Amino acid sequence: MRVLAPAIVDFFDEGDESGLAEYSAKALERIWKAQNFSYWATNLMHIQPGENPFNQKRRRGEFASITGSDRGSAYFAECYTGWPDN
Repeated sequence: MRVLAPAIVDFFDEGDESGLAEYSAKALERIWKAQNFSYWATNLMHIQPGENPFNQKRRRGEFASITGSDRGSAYFAECYTGWPDN
């Protein structure tokens, strides 16, 4: 709705169709970013079938890097809650 609602408002209030014309491309960009984050976070937080001890420790280290850093935490939070409209 972050992309669609403003496009609909612009169309009905001002007759501007540009937002609706650009909607698919903008929405798909956001969807693929969300898909990538979902895949990454799932693999980060869950033991994978056949995962060896090295990969378990590597995954824990990656998680510690994210949670132990203001920038890592901000990145995770932004991905989890959605991205700015730009």
